[in-house]
Amino acid sequence: MKGRGLTIVLGIVVVALFLSPLLTFGGEGRTYVVKKGDTLWDISARFFGDPMKWPDLWEKNRFLTNPNYIYPGLELTIEPPAPKKEEFVVYIKEPEPEAKPVAEKEVQEEAPEKPAPQKVYLTRKEILAGGELYPGEPPRVGRIIETTEEKVAFSPGDRVYLELEKDYSPGTVLGIFRVEGPVYVSGYSGDAYKNRYIGSVRVDEKFDGRYLGTIVELLEEALRTDYLEEEIPAVPEIVPRYAQDGLKGEVVVGAFGNYEFAEGDILYTKGGGKEGFSVGDVVNIYLPLESLQKLTVSQVSKGLKKTKDFVYVARGIVIRVNELFSTVYVVDSVNSFNSPALVVRGEV
Repeated sequence: MKGRGLTIVLGIVVVALFLSPLLTFGGEGRTYVVKKGDTLWDISARFFGDPMKWPDLWEKNRFLTNPNYIYPGLELTIEPPAPKKEEFVVYIKEPEPEAKPVAEKEVQEEAPEKPAPQKVYLTRKEILAGGELYPGEPPRVGRIIETTEEKVAFSPGDRVYLELEKDYSPGTVLGIFRVEGPVYVSGYSGDAYKNRYIGSVRVDEKFDGRYLGTIVELLEEALRTDYLEEEIPAVPEIVPRYAQDGLKGEVVVGAFGNYEFAEGDILYTKGGGKEGFSVGDVVNIYLPLESLQKLTVSQVSKGLKKTKDFVYVARGIVIRVNELFSTVYVVDSVNSFNSPALVVRGEV
């Protein structure tokens, strides 16, 4: 019995020594050192018991710009994934007014209570499915041909045949995108395309001259006309910014093809990072006064603000930006509005 007990103890020591360079414990939980051949898919299966939780592992290691590329020697944070949060809160509030001199008797009066900040709830699905207006044709790398069971609609977990323009190693995760267009943009000489993230698919193997893959995630039903891209967009941190520099853009079209907008809609605007827009910018939306026949009493009572040439109709926040275009979520509106409309960072 003593010999058997000694053998077990030695076995445990050997295993611990073998794992020690790979798995360690720190103040923020376990960490794992990547070795050759590892993928986030495999590591999630090993430590979380479910390979489908690889996005949770990626969220814990946001220094990885592309989840498909990890290298031996990288140290990843490994800990049980937190419960998935379907929504987060973006606080939209008015900028603090400038301090003004107050008379002595006014100081003694009770200050009015400040209104609570408005809470805006945006789900991960809303932000990712909102997509972007892409300058030029998006970089497509393939498409889904069909499922192995000849299904009409795809579902997470389905095995599918892939048509890819280049070789990808097993475990590579590609984004499924819906590309629509071209979209006409006033004053823009090139073509622009609506590019919305639909889900993701994992490349598994090459079989009989074709690639086999597995649907990992779907935000909405995928179609055979959808394309594959290498990008897996991340949900950005959205912190409201209240610049008052008057930077202007223009509403082009809604994310889902609509040209009439109201509170809760997602729309694309002309003017992106090249002009100075960034994620978190709070923008005011105006309609040209000439586009309205006249303002009714009810519209004025709803809060429509009239200037010399424009009428304020809504407020939004930028949730995504590329070089030339921005994606804007309409936080609140006092009236529905159409395209074209003016988008202003500050007052018109």
